[in-house]
Amino acid sequence: MIVQPRLALTLLLSLSLASHSQTTTDGLAEPDVSADTIYLGGPIITINDAQPSVEAVAVKDGIIIVAGPQAVIQRLQGTETRIHDLQGNTLLPGFVDSHGHAYIQGVQATTANLLPPPDGDGKDIPALLSLLTDWAENNQEAIGKVGWIVGFGYDDSQLAEQRHPNRDDLDKVSTELPVLIIHQSGHLGAVNSKALELAGGDRRHRGSRRRCLPAPGGLS
Repeated sequence: MIVQPRLALTLLLSLSLASHSQTTTDGLAEPDVSADTIYLGGPIITINDAQPSVEAVAVKDGIIIVAGPQAVIQRLQGTETRIHDLQGNTLLPGFVDSHGHAYIQGVQATTANLLPPPDGDGKDIPALLSLLTDWAENNQEAIGKVGWIVGFGYDDSQLAEQRHPNRDDLDKVSTELPVLIIHQSGHLGAVNSKALELAGGDRRHRGSRRRCLPAPGGLS
C-alpha cells in the first residue's frame, strides 16, 4: 500500500495524540498533555517538503510537539496554554547562519555598488571614486539620515592598481562627509580623513594611509 505524504503526516499526528490521550464520551481521543503555547492565525511554513505549511503549531517545554491542522492542535489547549494569534503574519522555523553574511544583502542594497566586473564597475580606484560620487549625488536622503557615504564590494586583488584605496583617494569623494568603503569579504575596509577624524584615529595615526573601520563609530 502506498501512503501519500500528507496522509502519512495526518496519521502520525493522530498517533501522536493517541499516545497521550484518553477516550471521551463522544468517542474522540482527548490528549492528557497540554501545550504551553499554540501558534495559529497565519501562514506557518515548515520547510518540510512532505507538508510545506500547517495551520497551527503546539509547543511544550520549548519543543514543538505537534504541527498540523488547527482542529487537531487546539485539542492540546489546556487551562494554562497561551494562544499566540499570528494575526496573518507568517511563522518560520528558526534559522542558524553558519557563515553566510546574510546581513550583507541589506548592505549591498543600500550602499554604492563597488563590486568588480562582471558584478559591478569597480575595476580600478578612479572607477570606485566615480561610483561613490554618483551614489552620493543620487542618495541625498540616505546621506541626510546617516551622515555617511558608504560603498560595498571593492576587491583590492581585482583592482588595476592591486592595492587598497587610501585616505587620500577617498578624500577626493568628500572632505566634509565621512566615507567608508567595505571590502567584498566584509572583513575590512578603508575610510577617508573625515572618518578617521570622527573615529579619533587621525591624530593618533598621523602617518597611516589606511585603517580598518568595520562600521561607523570606531577603529578596529
